[in-house]
Amino acid sequence: MEEKDTKTWEEAERACRSFGKGLGLLTLNSQEEKAWVATMVQRHSWTGLNDLDGDGKWTSMAQPTDPSAPWLVGVLLTPGGCLGIGPPANPGLAVSSCSVLKPWVCEGPEVPHILCPLDPGWRQWNGSCYYWDASLVHTWQKALQVCRRFRRTELLYLNSTQEKDWICSNFQGPFWTGLNDQTHESVFQWTTQDPISRQLTEHLRDDLADGGLKDCVWLDTGTGLLRDALCEERKPFICKCNEATEWFVLQVSRGVEGDPALLHPSAESLEQAKQECLSERSACAAVLHAGTKFYLLSSLSSTSPQENSTLYVQTICAKGYSGQHCHRYSAPPEQPACDCSGRIRTSATRVCGIPVQSCVDYCHRTTGRDDCSLCLPLCSDSSLEILDPNELTMLFMVKSQSINLTSENQRNPENASKIIYDSKFP
Repeated sequence: MEEKDTKTWEEAERACRSFGKGLGLLTLNSQEEKAWVATMVQRHSWTGLNDLDGDGKWTSMAQPTDPSAPWLVGVLLTPGGCLGIGPPANPGLAVSSCSVLKPWVCEGPEVPHILCPLDPGWRQWNGSCYYWDASLVHTWQKALQVCRRFRRTELLYLNSTQEKDWICSNFQGPFWTGLNDQTHESVFQWTTQDPISRQLTEHLRDDLADGGLKDCVWLDTGTGLLRDALCEERKPFICKCNEATEWFVLQVSRGVEGDPALLHPSAESLEQAKQECLSERSACAAVLHAGTKFYLLSSLSSTSPQENSTLYVQTICAKGYSGQHCHRYSAPPEQPACDCSGRIRTSATRVCGIPVQSCVDYCHRTTGRDDCSLCLPLCSDSSLEILDPNELTMLFMVKSQSINLTSENQRNPENASKIIYDSKFP
């Protein structure tokens, strides 16, 4: 249903079809459905019933409609027109020219929500998400690290023989699993810390002939057996997580400027907004909670610190990783706020709680100056509370009157307007 925009009947029909296979303008089939839809719309909106070609044959979704149907009783079906439906305040069905601009109501088969990532390599089965990249072959430990780049994801763990059989039917080859006995010899558990079930133990082959050095288990999809091997061997691997994994990261006091209702589609609840965002992953970057509404944002480029707003940023990556394949990233070093004018000299190692050396190092990195020893951190409003009264008074005078400081041994008439301080003290 779309009521913020208006289109001709044909434009509305194309818009519905663009949303997905099997979708089209609303097909009414009963008085009950008619009454229910009327309570949902706020303005007179297009349905799918039409006689677009003017031949007197009314159709909906390319299927003929019986003009004598009970829910059409009393409706004047004007040839060449299209049918709309109004809200309770403007009840009933009415035919108008198909070129009139109206909101519209779409209809289609119910599609189950896909909660697993839609990125290449991901599969969904029975409440779990599985990831496999055919180009990756690693040691057991490295494979585990790759899997944990994704949110709450581990090396393959199995809950039943049915799941093992599904894996063997859908993936071909040897694959590392998270099963191992590295802590206690022949006591196998998954990297989730859960023990292997008795049912699956029947398919485990523990080779003790190698001195107990084979501590990591792989799945042989050809035989369906779980076999142990040296953890340093390189093999393909499968990652797994629960489809109920929380794919959104909370960012408090962050939003967009202006009225989000003017630019972004909304949902009535956070759960609904998250589901819609997940179903439109390529076009939805985050959910914004502002006021009583939840909005779907297509980009984070316009977000900024905003009180009384909360962002739920969509990501499949664990903390410290980003991008489609969740590669590790490091945040760029923050640029320190420094004063390198040389007006103030101190022997302290920290100013307002900030190491003096951070400004000295920044000066060396970004300038060609030989002497960066006079670079000192600037005090922010939040850091002033850690200063004693004398320091606070001095800094206030310097800030408000641009009064320079000089040491006692530099006293001369030219420095008469400057504050004199003892260089032996910080």
